[in-house]
Amino acid sequence: MMNPKPKMVDDRTVLTGLFTLSFPQIAKPGEKYNKYSIRALIEKGSETETALKDAARNAMNESGMDVEVTKVCIFDGDGPKAAKFKGHDGMWYINPSCGGDRERPPCYKGPVLIDDEREIAKTFYAGARCRAEVYAHTYDGGVTFLLNAIQFCEDGERLGGRTSSGSEFDDEYSSRFAENEEPAYPFEPFENDDDIGF
Repeated sequence: MMNPKPKMVDDRTVLTGLFTLSFPQIAKPGEKYNKYSIRALIEKGSETETALKDAARNAMNESGMDVEVTKVCIFDGDGPKAAKFKGHDGMWYINPSCGGDRERPPCYKGPVLIDDEREIAKTFYAGARCRAEVYAHTYDGGVTFLLNAIQFCEDGERLGGRTSSGSEFDDEYSSRFAENEEPAYPFEPFENDDDIGF
């Protein structure tokens, strides 16, 4: 599959290219923090890396912060904190989330919105290849990414050690993610901090 280019929706919102999904808590909020969350593993040197760093810097500039983005919201998969996790080598990663008191972020399988909890849990497994829309949100002391929506694009090697489910997609499906095609899903970025749910 062609890797769709990331898109800056606005100065702080990014529609990513493909990434590898890790630690998905999308079907229902994680128990520890009561948040829907994912970890997105992003190839170093990719256009998605550049777009995410630009969004984070824009957010910090608007808030008068002077902190390196790799210290607060974009983390090195080759660093000591990530050494024990499979699939992190050669990657950057982000941990976008949204509050569990909000509605679940829209979840798409290709162009189709899915809302069934069991289907979401099955579709968004660690290792799946996905895209997401994320928003760089500032708070006291830093920046974090909020998860606006996520889209499953293709199977990948499961990070839990099992093989992929082997779903096959025809040429028509693949063409929906052509490099210059507009997203097939209606993302609605957060308009102000009151919408964030923190």
